[in-house]
Amino acid sequence: MSKILYSNIKKIITYTILFIVLFSCKSDESAIVPAVTINYELSLTGELAYLGVGMYVTVTASDKNKNYSIVDYHNPKFASKTIAQKTYGNGIIIYRKDFYDYQVFDLTCTYRAFDDYCQLKVDSQNNIIFVCPCCGSKFIVTTDGMPTNTSKAYKPLMQYAARIEGNTLIITNE
Repeated sequence: MSKILYSNIKKIITYTILFIVLFSCKSDESAIVPAVTINYELSLTGELAYLGVGMYVTVTASDKNKNYSIVDYHNPKFASKTIAQKTYGNGIIIYRKDFYDYQVFDLTCTYRAFDDYCQLKVDSQNNIIFVCPCCGSKFIVTTDGMPTNTSKAYKPLMQYAARIEGNTLIITNE
C-alpha cells in the first residue's frame, strides 16, 4: 500500500514540475526587432497636416544631420519635411487608419531582424506595401503591418504606441 502511494505522489510531483516548467517559460514575443528609442511629438497641423485617412508617412533619419529627421509622404503632391527630432534605427511608418486612429510601425523587416536589420522600402507597384530589400518580404500597412503569404517573414511589423494630445501626435515605445 505504501508503495502505491509513493509512486502516485512521485508522479504527481513530476507532472506538477513539468507543468510549471512548460507554462512558465514564455518567449519574449515583443522583441520582433532590435530595441531603439522611439519618442516623437509631431504636430497634426504641421508635420502631419496632409496625412489624410488611409494615407501614411515615413519618418527616417536625415542623411545631412543625424539630429534631424525627414517626414516623407511618398506623394509628389506633398513635399518632404525636415524636423528637428532624431530618428533612431531604421525609422517608422505612421498610418492614419481613421480620423483619430494612427498606427505606427517600425521600418525594419521582421525576418532575421537581429541579423540583417533591413530597412523596408515602399513598393513601386503598390504604395500600401513595404518591401524588404534583403529577403523580399512584403508587408501591408493597411492590414496592421501583416506580411503577405508569400513572404519569408511571418511576424507583423513592430508596432508602437501613438496617442493624440491636443494638436500633437505622441509616439513612444515606453
